Amino acid sequence: MKNSFYLLIASFAVISACKTTKETSTTTTTNTTEVKADCGSAAYSYAADIKPIFNQNCNGCHGPVKLRGALDFTIDEVLYAQAKSGKLVCAIRQEKGCAAMPAYNPKLPDETIKKIECWVNSGMAQ
Repeated sequence: MKNSFYLLIASFAVISACKTTKETSTTTTTNTTEVKADCGSAAYSYAADIKPIFNQNCNGCHGPVKLRGALDFTIDEVLYAQAKSGKLVCAIRQEKGCAAMPAYNPKLPDETIKKIECWVNSGMAQ
């Protein structure tokens, strides 16, 4: 029941945040294409590579305790929805038109961002 409530809130947040301009969509598509070319044969999994990044950098504000932006990244469905929408990569890359994340700490290292981008673009393996 609790997870259903969080999923409902997260779904609402994703739907209400999906207003994008044509320029933003084009930028996201271009960035995705660039990332696919840079990933090579690197294969990342959620459990081994991505979850530790979110535990360290994101879940303090986007977890069950603080729930900023109505996003609890400890719920896989919420994280995957943000990743599929393109908002996750846009935020961590701190692109124009997206809320720069992490909000209260320095930008993630480029290698960490690339790892997340490659994971998203390769289908978000568990």
